[in-house]
Amino acid sequence: MTTVNIQAVGIYLGTQKGQSPLPVEIGAGQTLKDAFDLIQANPGAYDANLSAFSYTPDPNGLMTLSATYKASIQSRSGRTSPAGTYSISEFHLAAPLSGQTVWQYYVFDSTGTRKPVSGETPFSDYEPADGDLVIFRNVAILTGPTAQFIKT
Repeated sequence: MTTVNIQAVGIYLGTQKGQSPLPVEIGAGQTLKDAFDLIQANPGAYDANLSAFSYTPDPNGLMTLSATYKASIQSRSGRTSPAGTYSISEFHLAAPLSGQTVWQYYVFDSTGTRKPVSGETPFSDYEPADGDLVIFRNVAILTGPTAQFIKT
């Protein structure tokens, strides 16, 4: 068995104050998608406050990550947010920006050293090693310069 530790920033999955990343045991040759399937099938086994977890894949990776909490949650900075569903999807940025948001993941080995993973590797193809920490983040990627607004 391989234990992979999962965090998803922004939806508080494995990132709440005082919480460790969610340890998910997968079999040899299984991928991050398999780890997500396990969390989705039994969310309370990974976080007692987690009543639902879902994801929507797309051909190049992820489209949406969602987590539903039964009780309020607290960010690592101490901000408390109410119970409910926290969901983030990829989307195209509105003018004057040109680009889109995308889900990216970063992998660290058991010593905390970042492991190189090609940005072209879908999460459904990545086979983590035992003890890896995988952090998912939704980030904005600009495809053109940022418009400048100058008052004269």
